[in-house]
Amino acid sequence: IMRDYENGIGFLKRYAHRLFFGTDMTNETEVFPLRSYLEKLHEDGILSSCELNAIMNDNFERVFLQR
Repeated sequence: IMRDYENGIGFLKRYAHRLFFGTDMTNETEVFPLRSYLEKLHEDGILSSCELNAIMNDNFERVFLQR
């Protein structure tokens, strides 16, 4: 996703409703390159709030916390 900018953006946009960001690290002070990258794409207007929220939270909740 990060190595090939154009294809990475296309992939994120195409599958935003299926992806979710996750890590097994609990250290909140550690910087995760992919998370920072996704947040920067949002800040730059490349990923919408809806796409970012889906990847960062909403998809996980939909799949694993079905209410």
